[in-house]
Amino acid sequence: MTASNLVVPIVVWGRTAPTHCVASILMTSDMKKVVTGCNDGQICVWDILDNWQVHPQNMLFGHSTAVNCLAMGSHHPDHSHLISSSDNGEMCLWDLQDGRCIENVKTSNVHTSIQVFIISINGPWISLITSPCSRINCCRAEMCA
Repeated sequence: MTASNLVVPIVVWGRTAPTHCVASILMTSDMKKVVTGCNDGQICVWDILDNWQVHPQNMLFGHSTAVNCLAMGSHHPDHSHLISSSDNGEMCLWDLQDGRCIENVKTSNVHTSIQVFIISINGPWISLITSPCSRINCCRAEMCA
């Protein structure tokens, strides 16, 4: 994709955070972020402040139907990656640092849970085991670096 084809959505919030009908929710292991997937396909990343107040950080656009499944692909200081799946079988790999969709794939199944494993056989890969069909989907981890 060239820079001339790149479309970056910009979300401007007022004094209050956006509201949306939550279909899925995930808290990062460090308890500093909450990610919500909603019925219209949007994903919202929220910062959890020291006093447990929630502050909107980013809105991710990449799904066209309800986001029913969220999982962390990796979580370390340099990069945090999120995997999302929607009602029509779309799966996205996101960079939570900048909100960029790194990889998008359309599968023939609707996934209700995702288990993530980082493996290395001739190079690092992120392997995703998804339900209900116990299908294994892989993406190249170097795309996440």
